[in-house]
Amino acid sequence: MLGEMEFKGRKPSKTQVMKQVRILIAEGCTTIYISWGENRLDFEKFNGYWHGSGWIRGISGADIACFDLNQQGRAA
Repeated sequence: MLGEMEFKGRKPSKTQVMKQVRILIAEGCTTIYISWGENRLDFEKFNGYWHGSGWIRGISGADIACFDLNQQGRAA
């Protein structure tokens, strides 16, 4: 299932991004797109692990997938 969220206005913080990602995961999404203007984070779950790419300024999709989503008991 695909989940998308677009932030408008000021750059979102990592906390705001993580909140939306966790909401979409709880809804059963396995592909997630988070955008802010031209910037986008992409997340996809396959083989039991989250994979991320893209940047929103200093927020890395790969880092979120590796250090936040996959480190919490193979979360979500």
